[in-house]
Amino acid sequence: MTFTFRFDGVVDRNIQTRTLQVITGVSIMEYIPEFVWVFLITWLLLQELWQVLRMCWQRKLGHYFSDVWNVVDWVSIVLGFVLVAVWVIIVLDSESLAGQVITLPRAPLPENVDLSVYRTDWTGVIAKAEALCVIREGHLFLLYIYSSVITLRFLKGFLGQQKLAMIQFSLARSSSDVFHFQIVFGIIFITFVIGGHVLFGVALQEWSTVPNALSSTIK
Repeated sequence: MTFTFRFDGVVDRNIQTRTLQVITGVSIMEYIPEFVWVFLITWLLLQELWQVLRMCWQRKLGHYFSDVWNVVDWVSIVLGFVLVAVWVIIVLDSESLAGQVITLPRAPLPENVDLSVYRTDWTGVIAKAEALCVIREGHLFLLYIYSSVITLRFLKGFLGQQKLAMIQFSLARSSSDVFHFQIVFGIIFITFVIGGHVLFGVALQEWSTVPNALSSTIK
């Protein structure tokens, strides 16, 4: 539950409800994509380990890790296995949490129920559910990072095609000019944001704060 104090004195209350999906009785056939994904990550790990061993035998391990694309491969492997571990933790904790909720007595409570123990059990369930929500948010963030790393691996694959490689090299060589353009554009953009907030912030909700003014300027 969050409270937002608006510029006109009104207090907005926002209540967010989170649900945890517990899947039971799922057929093993539904996990085939996950198994294939783990198999591909393991295969990539074996390939990279073989290259590392070969470079160690040739005493060129420093040369191997000086290639940024090899580093990208290892980052994708590590993130892949971390995602698998976090996913297993989420599944096991979800099933455990569901079992704890099922065992709790339901309303109307019997007369022989110890209320202090009942409150303690519910407090533990709520704390575990909150921790599980945090883990799920971290899992989603790792998925975002992993998708970005996979995009870099696609760029690595594009180097094998002449036209796609030419586009990548052109963007790389123009990165300095693009960076300086972004500096100029950013200064002009921030000036419009601050100017809109100063002129209209008192009267309009869309410009009442700097983040709102930023969103309105983008629109």
